[in-house]
Amino acid sequence: DQEFDDQYDHPLMFAYAFFIMLWAPIFLCKWGRKQDELAHLWHVDKKDKPDQTPNPYANTLPRLVFADGTWQYRSNPTKSQKKFRLYHLIGRTIPVFILAFGAVFGYLLGLTYLDDFVDDQKVLHTKFDTPQQERNWYGTFALFGVGGLHTIMIYVLNKLFRRAAIGLTWAENQATHVKFERSLAIKLVIFMFVNTNFGLFYFAFWKKDVDKTAMHLASIVVVTQVLKCLGEFVVPKVTSKSSKKLKKKSSKVTPAEAAHEMASPTDSNEAQRIAPGNMPETFGQSRMEVDAKFSSTACDFSDIIIQFGLITFWGSVWPLTAFVVYLLNLVQVNIDVWKYCCLLYTSPSPRDQRGSRMPSSA
Repeated sequence: DQEFDDQYDHPLMFAYAFFIMLWAPIFLCKWGRKQDELAHLWHVDKKDKPDQTPNPYANTLPRLVFADGTWQYRSNPTKSQKKFRLYHLIGRTIPVFILAFGAVFGYLLGLTYLDDFVDDQKVLHTKFDTPQQERNWYGTFALFGVGGLHTIMIYVLNKLFRRAAIGLTWAENQATHVKFERSLAIKLVIFMFVNTNFGLFYFAFWKKDVDKTAMHLASIVVVTQVLKCLGEFVVPKVTSKSSKKLKKKSSKVTPAEAAHEMASPTDSNEAQRIAPGNMPETFGQSRMEVDAKFSSTACDFSDIIIQFGLITFWGSVWPLTAFVVYLLNLVQVNIDVWKYCCLLYTSPSPRDQRGSRMPSSA
């Protein structure tokens, strides 16, 4: 296709693509070597059988089995539990994947109609009937709007499927923690890879439009991280400020109210409940994340795998992908530091007040 060839007119594009092909496996080897080095320094490289750590969310009873030359207690599922897991895979997990992929195909079909509608509008172009069409400012903003809508749909579907995947993995009743993490990671990576890259494959190989592919790639990389920052930093920051104002307002007691509380000790419990140190905290998603009973590294590492896939698959289309991902990850690391340092702080207990300034949550 001549239009596709004209968009790859610079030889550095091919050189950069070849560089990414060499860089990706070298980076993975360096990553694995660094992981082994840290495991040796932290004295966790000789940890015995991490795969046999019982899953705290399962009801599989430990049994005394003979393994590795010794009798050990291990969590082994029964035949009925294995049969239920197979039925669960066929009757629940596969239909959920079919519905999720159907949703991806549905919104992408609507996205293609919207993209064709923008391309067919003469008022959005300075050169419309020529082989090399050029968009005006309105056409450029409309194209960016389509990319932003594409990214929002990807973000929403990833969030919804993540909740569904956690519920499905819980119901599988995996015996060990590593098996639970592995099952959850497989579900997340499969869906997130299809959901994130399906549109890019369409614009790159079906429509053969490198400029649109680069625009949608930039939108996915930037807008997704912005949405994560809004959900993990801005919203909790606003809600924490509002809760602080509520605490200050509730702590103001008039002399008449104080005399009434002294006269009626039955109301003191209500006064203690609304005291600043006893007010319930509502920090939104970040507070729920740091205090949640469910903790899994599969959710975080699936995002990293998808980012690495965007760099390796589409880095030659938009050469700034790796640099922008690096900067956005620095912002995300600082947000995580703020989240765990600020949102985990609770009011110190009387013992903490007399002895140390360390909060009780530490």
